[in-house]
Amino acid sequence: MFPAKPASYTRSIHLNGLTVNMTLTVAEVDGTSFAIGTATLPDVGQAQATLQAMKTAMLKNINGNILHEEASPTSINIEASGTPGQKSTHQSKMRLVARFMTQDNKVVQVVVLGKEKSILRDMREITEPFFTSFRLNP
Repeated sequence: MFPAKPASYTRSIHLNGLTVNMTLTVAEVDGTSFAIGTATLPDVGQAQATLQAMKTAMLKNINGNILHEEASPTSINIEASGTPGQKSTHQSKMRLVARFMTQDNKVVQVVVLGKEKSILRDMREITEPFFTSFRLNP
């Protein structure tokens, strides 16, 4: 369940040498973004490598370092910290909480991204309802 009215769009992205259409649904509340991205792969055998590529891309977006990671054959959960756009020394440190999942030839990313102070202060109130409300349908 999104905490605000989301907007959706589809764009072509490059993951693990593949070009796929990813549909992103995003809502923003007080500078914190809540996003779900889904894509269909041409081959189920590419799913695990694609999850890693999704994780790497998100980390690059914030010049991030992983603080915590849990992985299984079908999912990767991370918490990371970073500062996007290193050109400015006044940029706020960001916190990323993300889950990357695969089911058959579908890949999904569920992401909360916001200022580190806000995410840390409101971690349970912000991230838990969003992540626990998401279900992968068969």
